[in-house]
Amino acid sequence: MSSAAPARRLAVGAVALVASCSPFSGSIDDEAGNGAGADASTSDETGASDGQAPDSAIGSMADGGVTFPAGSFCATFTDALQCFDFDEAALSGLVVGKLNGGQVAVASNFDGGSPPLALVATTTNMGAKAVATAPTIILSQHKNATLTVDFQFYVAAQATAIEYIARLNFNTQTSPIAFNNANGLQCGGTTFANLAVGAHAVSISMAIDNAGVVSAFSCSLDGSVPYLATVAVGTTLSVELGNANAGGAAMFATSYDNVVVRVH
Repeated sequence: MSSAAPARRLAVGAVALVASCSPFSGSIDDEAGNGAGADASTSDETGASDGQAPDSAIGSMADGGVTFPAGSFCATFTDALQCFDFDEAALSGLVVGKLNGGQVAVASNFDGGSPPLALVATTTNMGAKAVATAPTIILSQHKNATLTVDFQFYVAAQATAIEYIARLNFNTQTSPIAFNNANGLQCGGTTFANLAVGAHAVSISMAIDNAGVVSAFSCSLDGSVPYLATVAVGTTLSVELGNANAGGAAMFATSYDNVVVRVH
């Protein structure tokens, strides 16, 4: 794991931001991991890739955006920087990291996304890792804009400990989105209680200022009122799906679909 800034605690305020319109319905290496039972309400060290070469990028760059196959879910967006539907291009464009029993695969068993395919990340042991990380976004290329991250996920069973669902990897720190078996989903240090087994939607929004940096983001679960979390000033961001913590020894699996990163 490359050197990174020390872990910083997220300062969370009960400040509701105006939620950007999510594209989904609200109903619906870390060689040893990051420590079993880590407090998911705090940020941890910046995630790093595993030195694996990424697959070819999805689509082609055009006017700062990305083009996707006609008729696909991703093609419905005009402002997408990144979009992963997993139907046309599978894992293309994502860097996969697996360790100690971690598995990352594309399967057709996601209940709640757009059929037929979805990403499935499974960890089976303590300290296991199963993640898929999107390319890094240089925030200075999108000054005075709003960046949003939306995705759907599905959990088939309650977590036995704190398990990551996703992480926001800023260059200064990593902010986890974690499933706490006792309290529900933790996102930006805010806990959304009563997370039921099944399909859910997460919507994240952050303002990029005129210097090209981010210092806070809001997070909403299933259309709930978004809450604000502050972060150390970040100049780059990559979105990581999967579990790099694996606090529980029992198998924990999460499925993902319709992952969209937009700037507007």
